[in-house]
Amino acid sequence: MPAEEDVIIGIFLLLIVCVLGFAIVHVNYPKNKLSRGLEAFWNTPAIKEFRMFIWKAFWVLLLGGIAITCIDYYFNESSWYPREREVEVFFKAHQWIDGEIQTCFSVQSTTPKTPDAELTTISCSSEKNESHVLRVKFWGQIKADKTKMWRCERSQSAMTCSLQ
Repeated sequence: MPAEEDVIIGIFLLLIVCVLGFAIVHVNYPKNKLSRGLEAFWNTPAIKEFRMFIWKAFWVLLLGGIAITCIDYYFNESSWYPREREVEVFFKAHQWIDGEIQTCFSVQSTTPKTPDAELTTISCSSEKNESHVLRVKFWGQIKADKTKMWRCERSQSAMTCSLQ
């Protein structure tokens, strides 16, 4: 006995073959009785109005989906929108003066339980460092999904870092 899925697939394939057959007959004999009846139904005012509603709804949903995708990309993935977070930064304060730019890095810290985790630490020196919690403005994606290099500028009580 065939499975339920096989029956559904068979019915779907039969429907496709019937529609293609009707299309071939309509192209070759456009004035047959079935084509004229379908054309009359298709052009009734109520069906025309319904078709226009479906067409407008399609475009609204398509353009809305594109707009939502672009907005999500702008705020979450691009480096065009800054994000500010308090982050633990490792560096020696006496070796980094205000306004100086250094290369820093953040390490991957995501786990299977937290795949969308944001970075929590930045290291700006290879030596043993002091820990500082600073307000950092990030120009770039701050997911901790991989090790990232940052170009950071320090001010008195904050930092600005852009993704390299």
